[in-house]
Order: sequence, then structure tokens, then C-alpha cells
Amino acid sequence: MINNLFAIDLDGTLLNAYKKISKPNLDALKHYSDNGGKIIIATGRSISSARVYVDMIQKYIGKKLEYIITLCGAIILDKNGKEIKKCLISNEISKKIYAKTRELKVACWAYNDQSIKKDSVLCNNKFFLFISKLNFPLKTIKFIPSSLNGIAKFNIFSFSKKKILKLVSWLSKELSDEINFSIGGAGRQIEIYNSKCSKGTSIQHVCSLLKIPLNQSAAIGDSGNDISAIKDVKFGFSIGGLNQLTKIAPFNLRKQNKAVKHAIENYLLVDSRSEAKMFAFNIDYIFNNLKHSKKCNFNKQLLNFVNRCNCIMCLCTDYSFTELVKISHDLGFSLNNFHYVVLENGTSVFDFFKNRLIAVDFLNKDDLSLVFNSINNHFKFALLNKKISVVVNGVKNEKIYSFNIEKFNDMHFDHLTNFLSISIYSSNKVLIDSIIKMLILSSASIGFFWVNNHHVIITNKNASKMNMLKLIISSLNISHNNLFGFGHYDNDLSILKLCSSSFAFSNASANVKKFATHIAPCSKKFELGDICNFFLKKQKNGN
Repeated sequence: MINNLFAIDLDGTLLNAYKKISKPNLDALKHYSDNGGKIIIATGRSISSARVYVDMIQKYIGKKLEYIITLCGAIILDKNGKEIKKCLISNEISKKIYAKTRELKVACWAYNDQSIKKDSVLCNNKFFLFISKLNFPLKTIKFIPSSLNGIAKFNIFSFSKKKILKLVSWLSKELSDEINFSIGGAGRQIEIYNSKCSKGTSIQHVCSLLKIPLNQSAAIGDSGNDISAIKDVKFGFSIGGLNQLTKIAPFNLRKQNKAVKHAIENYLLVDSRSEAKMFAFNIDYIFNNLKHSKKCNFNKQLLNFVNRCNCIMCLCTDYSFTELVKISHDLGFSLNNFHYVVLENGTSVFDFFKNRLIAVDFLNKDDLSLVFNSINNHFKFALLNKKISVVVNGVKNEKIYSFNIEKFNDMHFDHLTNFLSISIYSSNKVLIDSIIKMLILSSASIGFFWVNNHHVIITNKNASKMNMLKLIISSLNISHNNLFGFGHYDNDLSILKLCSSSFAFSNASANVKKFATHIAPCSKKFELGDICNFFLKKQKNGN
């Protein structure tokens, strides 16, 4: 078994459209529990509203759930129903939020200490007082001034999306340091809770109590309040097509009725000792440690690595194709030893079987013009005086090319197409920071990542190593259980989260070591064979 804790959302995830738990999902939960897995519920509901489902699960699996996360992480209960953590909104902030809902004339219901103890919910709208009686197993009571004390969570609803957007804008501007909020209900509902709590932070707390590392945890959900949960665990599953969730979740499931069953049977309880089919790793760390190695030595190590691992090799790099070719030439090895290469943090994939690009994520034309115009208008002096250097990587006739930009005036924006990325170099980090801040404010579709303090690469926001690896294993019909990985830097986290088994060296970044399933000792004299030996040893031992 590769996973010890599974945090499950209720509405839209474990529950079907009729607010029931299907028998296939219950059977899967029992199977998971019988194999030693810890099940916790992570819901936006109060315990009063969730209790009927908790009781049903506990009866079916024959044991109590260790912990229950309620109200989007505001309150955590242990298996005996005792509160072990509580995080409330301050009275002053609660009054401001309630006053704003009155001003916008939107429906609002909330949970405070007293209402939770009395199995009730506070409500400010007659219509929702009536509707809630049909949907919640709770008493509904009207807001009074004293009821704004000790609020755990606000729910706000309006049929008008404009009102919701106004409220979101106000919350972001006035209360961003005090509260967290998530949007759901097709953009018509907001959940508001203390900034120090979320499903994600609560899962981390539970993991620490159970002494389960995050790299052995999983979470599944379908809405905005599940983003933190899916982001903070090793195995994140999203349901449906919510864009924010699908971008960060390694695994996207479509069938709500059996999604929990599918996650358990196809990912969490699959034996990880099966033979590896694909190995994905970051080559940049290896390059940085082998700059002074002998060419023949490295080439020999690489060939030995590929032959001994006996699986499809996928190279992941932050370098462009042109840079990678130059480095491989300098180190004296052939890129044809690999099968695939994911370039520039996920902008494209080159297939060495077919000797061509098989996937690309281009910058769009408007963003290209925006980048070029911004640099030309505001940083032209720096460009002409070579205080910054700009390199463009693109695709022409299925080949990747690179060229330096010296004057943007010579560029014809009408013909800008097939651009993968724009690299900006400068010894002045403040100068690069200024460019990036300007671009972020100007476009929501631009992404970027830092290679180092003096080099930043601008890409399409959707470009990622994880998305490209998903495409490769899907085309080869390789399951995630047969995907293994090695990472070292923070932008390798998406590789590690996708792989069933992964490792990093002991000198990797803290985040990488948190999500790697194995940590390998790092010797002063680095050898590529170290990776291969560690990988094969773990495979032989079935870890």
C-alpha cells in the first residue's frame, strides 16, 4: 500500500446528487480501512450536518473515523467527538462581514459556538430559512447582534454573480489578512473562515497527530474549499472540471458516483512493487554536479543507468532545447539515450522515438505582444545597454529554435506565433522583478518560473511538468503506479506528486523532501550511478 491517510470531501464528492453515499463507495472505504488506511472526513458542513454520514461510514467499516474536519477546517473533532482544534473569526471581522451582506442584500447563514452546540444554523433571509429546513437536519434561527460572537464560518449566497464579485473584491481588498474564502455553487456562493485555517492546514495537523508523513496522504474534492487540501497532500484527486482544481490536482476524476472507489482501487491500494515502466527525473541537478566530470565517465554512467533501469526514461529540465543540446555536447553524451524530454518546466515535450515535438503549450499572441511592448516601452534603455538579455524560444517546422532579441522595434507582432517561452537574464534581480510584476498585473494567462536569481522564464500559465508527464503516460497507457521519479528543486514537486514512488537527495529543498517517498543520502562525490543504485534497491525491496 502506498498511502496511509485519505481525506474525503462530502458534497459533490462522496455524496451523489441525492445526498447519498453509493454502495460501491462504501465498499471501497471498507476495503481501504481493512488494509490499514486512515479515513478522515474534510467537509464544509458542521458536525451536526455531517453526523449522519459519519455514522453511516463508521457502521459500515466497523470502526470509528480518527478525525473529522468540519466547517472548512475551522473545527477538528477526534473520534470521540471532542474538539481538538478551533479557529474562529474575530467578532470585529464578523460584524464587518455581516454588515456587508446586509448592504449587498445577499443571503447569509453562519455557524457560531452556540449554534453548533444546539444543532442549529444562523440565517438572515426568510427564503433561506425555509429552504434550509428542507436541506439541513438543523434548526434555523435568525441573526441577532450577540450571535456574531464566535463565528466559525459564514456561507453567503446570491443568484446575482455581480453581487458575489463585489463581495469577493471587498473581501480581497479589506480583509485578506484576516480571512480565507472559497467560491463555489457555480460562482454564486462564498464560504468565509479564519485566515489561519483551511482543509489543507487541518489535514497537515491531523497527519502530525497520527504521525503520518504528507507523502503518504491523499485528498479528494470538487470545489474551491478543497484546493488547499489537494495542494497540501501527496496524492490529490479532483472531481469534475473546476479549472482551479484541475490545474493543481495530479489526478482528475470525472465520475462523481464512483470517484472515491476509483481513487482507492486504482491508485491508493495498488501494489507499488510492480515493475517500473517509466522513470522521470530532473537532469538539472545532475548537470550542476557534473560540470567538472570527464565526458566519457558521464556518458558511461548515463548508458549504464538507462540499461540497468530497463524502463522508458523521461528527462525533465528547465532548459530550452537549444541549451540542452549545448550542455549535452559539452558533457559528451547523446540525448538519444533518453526516450522523452520535457522542456522548460513543461512548455513542450520532445519524443526521441519519433524525433519530433509531440506536445507544446504556446504563449498566445496577445501575451507575446504584451511582453515585447512592456520591455520595449519601459526597459528599452536596459536592453540597449545590455543590462538585460532576452532570448525567445519557438517552434518552426516542428523544430525548436532560439534567438536573441536586441531591438523589439524590428519585430513584426502580426506574425508572432508558435512561441514557447521568453527567457530574461540580468545581473540586476530588481530589474527582472519589475518586469515580472508589470506582466502579472497586465495578463492573467502569463506564467513564469525562476531558474535562478538572475534568470526568469515566461511561459503559458498552464505549462507544467505534471501536465506533460500526464500526456506521455496516457499515450503509452502507463498507470501512475508504474511511474517513478527523482526531483531536487521546488518546481519538481509536480513530478513527485504524480509518481507512485519518488526520491530526492538529502540536500534537496525542504518541500521536495516533504513529498518524496524516499530520501537518498548524498555523497560528496556525486555519481549518476547513485540514483540508479538507490532506485533499483528500492524496487527490489518492494518499497
